[in-house]
Amino acid sequence: MSILNDIDKALSTGSKSAFTAESAAGEKVRGPIVAVDYRQVTDFTTQQPATFPSGDPKMQFIISIQTDQRQDSEDDGVRSIYIPCWGKRKLALTEAIRESGATKGSEVMVPGVIFEVEYLGEQRVQGGPSGSYTMKAYRYAFTREAAQAADALTTAQSAPAQPSDPSGVPAGFDAATWAGLPDATKTAILAAQS
Repeated sequence: MSILNDIDKALSTGSKSAFTAESAAGEKVRGPIVAVDYRQVTDFTTQQPATFPSGDPKMQFIISIQTDQRQDSEDDGVRSIYIPCWGKRKLALTEAIRESGATKGSEVMVPGVIFEVEYLGEQRVQGGPSGSYTMKAYRYAFTREAAQAADALTTAQSAPAQPSDPSGVPAGFDAATWAGLPDATKTAILAAQS
């Protein structure tokens, strides 16, 4: 990672979580990925970096997406999804990567790819020190059309991409999501498609 990336990461503020304790089974959130972070989980009790009994760090992906959700005029609509890098949620993420047609996460866990998450509710799981526990279950899905447009830029295709409809909304985006994107994000996506 370059020093410039480190600076941007240090100065960025966290976005709101896509799901809360009040989220109901069946709720979904969807939008283009704007950032992906990989960092150690924080223990909520001690506020220290979390580790397994072996001492190995508990790591997670934090995928931030642009949504049409707004709580107030200051809300930019960016929501984060926290995915532990172990257990059933990691397996669900791996399955979503495979179902998208990708062979590795780095092909779809990139800005511009549409990421959808559905909260399935709490599920009882056998295992662990207590014999069983309750976990929150999610379904993940990636849609790669927007990222493929960006790939076209890197392969220097000369034909410009056409919008998916006459309103100017690019392929891979619905009109509501496109309308909610910041102008800088729209400009970058359109540049990648031309």
